[in-house]
Amino acid sequence: YQRRVHGDEGASYIGEGLMNNNKLQSIDLSLNEIGPLGIRCLGKAISTHNTLKSLKISLNHFGNEGSQILGESIKYNTSLRNLDCVGNSIGEEGARILCESLLMNNTIEHIDLNSNRFGVNGAKFMGNVFQHNTTLKCVNLGGNDIKDEGAVALFKGLNNNNSVHSININTNSIENQGGEALVELMCTNNTIKTIKIEDNKFESKVSGILIQKSIQRNITLKIDTNVKDFKKELESITSNVLDVSRGYRKNSSINGSDERGTRRKMIRRSCHTMMLV
Repeated sequence: YQRRVHGDEGASYIGEGLMNNNKLQSIDLSLNEIGPLGIRCLGKAISTHNTLKSLKISLNHFGNEGSQILGESIKYNTSLRNLDCVGNSIGEEGARILCESLLMNNTIEHIDLNSNRFGVNGAKFMGNVFQHNTTLKCVNLGGNDIKDEGAVALFKGLNNNNSVHSININTNSIENQGGEALVELMCTNNTIKTIKIEDNKFESKVSGILIQKSIQRNITLKIDTNVKDFKKELESITSNVLDVSRGYRKNSSINGSDERGTRRKMIRRSCHTMMLV
């Protein structure tokens, strides 16, 4: 269900309708200028609704106050699987409340909090969620300026997480320290299969290590890099692939033609595994 509801008044009507509807499974209220009052009207219905599986409420800019109300409403919801809350300026305090709710909610699998200005401390709250929540599978935290400190906290939380398989941390001003923490995470976590880290500030050496690790761990890594600066790192990766194929030849007695074929296959695999922009 998708509709233009025009602000808080329209949201109040939607909230009343939800209270009396036990069949609706999806609702999209994005771009409707809904403020905290409208979120309050919707929240009453969301907290008790037992069939709603997807709630899209992006780009309403209801801010800190609205996100606190939303957080309280999802805390006790038992049906919601998908929550899209992009671009609502929830800030650090709003992130704290939402994360407290995610510690209690055991149904949400996909959450999109892109572009919400929650910064380093918001990332730390999410890191704590990752340590305890066992249902989140796909998480988008792009565009929140979490920097190295926030990234390290996130990756620490993910170290022992066995549910998240996809994470987006694009455009977060993450530099080498955060990149190195991600390398450590990729060595220990066996669940994550997709990582998006475009538009950050890694040096080419760190980018190269990330790509090499993604190949070793069979992780899809979406990363941007300066192709000219990256040439030496790519040559290093190719050299390491050759070393592996030589070892394979030694242990399995394959001929030189097979060695070259093995190398080509591994390089092709690397091209599929990493997506360079």
